[in-house]
Amino acid sequence: MIIGTDDFLMNEIHSEFADAIVDEFREVSKVLKHWQVEGIENMKVKEQELKIDELAEAISQEVKDLFEIVTPDEQNQAMVETAVETKFCIMCGTKLPEEAKFCSSCGSKQP
Repeated sequence: MIIGTDDFLMNEIHSEFADAIVDEFREVSKVLKHWQVEGIENMKVKEQELKIDELAEAISQEVKDLFEIVTPDEQNQAMVETAVETKFCIMCGTKLPEEAKFCSSCGSKQP
């Protein structure tokens, strides 16, 4: 038996556009059962993926809550606000705030 281009085209059209081809009516129930099982398995996989996505989102939120994310601009602003002008004691060299009148270490008067 020789297979020609007509047979090739017919097979290609069937495989391209048909999800299943049955030769006998009794095979229809087998195909339908197979599709149902496939659908149930796909639903289970999608449910698991959703649970994984929800879990990942929850973990991400927990991490964000644990570690406050500070942008560089906010960090620089915070450092400027908390920075205190300092000077050193002329007698003992202890680091003191700029407005200090006396050294907290040696007690000498500051200029």
